[in-house]
Amino acid sequence: MSKSDNAKDEIMTEQPLEENEKQHSASDKEDTGKKKTDGRQVKAAINVIRKKVKAPSAQADEGAQPKLTEKISAVFVKGLDQVRKAGQRLFSAEKREALKQKTAEKMSSARNKVGEKVQNIKEKETEQGLRTYKLFYISDYEKEAEYLRSMSLRGYHFVKNDGFSFDFVKGEPRNYFYLLDFYPVEPDEAEKRRWETAGWEDIFHTEVNARGSWHFFRYEMKEGDMLEYEENAASRLELFEHLTRNWQGILSIAALCTVFSVIAIGMQIAVRGFAWIIGICIALAAVCLLVFVIYLNMYWRTRLRILDIRSAQNEQKADAENASDL
Repeated sequence: MSKSDNAKDEIMTEQPLEENEKQHSASDKEDTGKKKTDGRQVKAAINVIRKKVKAPSAQADEGAQPKLTEKISAVFVKGLDQVRKAGQRLFSAEKREALKQKTAEKMSSARNKVGEKVQNIKEKETEQGLRTYKLFYISDYEKEAEYLRSMSLRGYHFVKNDGFSFDFVKGEPRNYFYLLDFYPVEPDEAEKRRWETAGWEDIFHTEVNARGSWHFFRYEMKEGDMLEYEENAASRLELFEHLTRNWQGILSIAALCTVFSVIAIGMQIAVRGFAWIIGICIALAAVCLLVFVIYLNMYWRTRLRILDIRSAQNEQKADAENASDL
């Protein structure tokens, strides 16, 4: 066989092989296409079945939820109504009134007990009568005199004062009028006899800053009495002005101490100082501030009293000038 015949045979054999391959590939594509279409149809059928199966259950759930909510709300409303009816039965108008009255009685009893304890602290019985504890500033001499009079009307008569405490003797209630007056110099015997003749009793006196003494006078008021008396307004004015001048220095020192203590506290906190130093500074600031507030209160009250005394003196001068002109 020649070479040309071999070449022809090879070409003849290659062509059928290529055609077979093409036929096989085409058949494979058709098979895969069929498989895909079959898979899609199966999935679609499964979805349809699922929808048909799930649709009733979903509708049932949607219908069941409102019913369950309505049942729960109905039970809740019923429970509230039962509680309201039980409250009405327990707290009827009569029972509410009784409970209110019982509560009021308990509150009144508690107030009375607290009042008794406070009264026992403020007042203490003694062999002679009673000792009370009450604070009056030096500018409150009129209020102090009125307090002593109220105690005499109760049957307790003043005999001694020791700063915050007042000593009384027990006796018959009397309508005593009290007068607190300041004398820079101890009155002489003639002055005291003049008081006694006018019906005044010099019960007690105490020194005030070594500048004089406060005297406690008492006069028994009788029916129809018109009480007239003279006060040492000039002496009181001099004393009050002297005290306010002294208190100005104390106020300045207390204010400076408070400011310096606050600055020291801030510096110690800034440098993270010792805790005990900060505590000492805080305590010092609190004490200085307390002293400042107390003396400021006394200073303000006394200054108001000075203005009252000066106003009264100006009115007296004006009345005297008008009388002289007439």
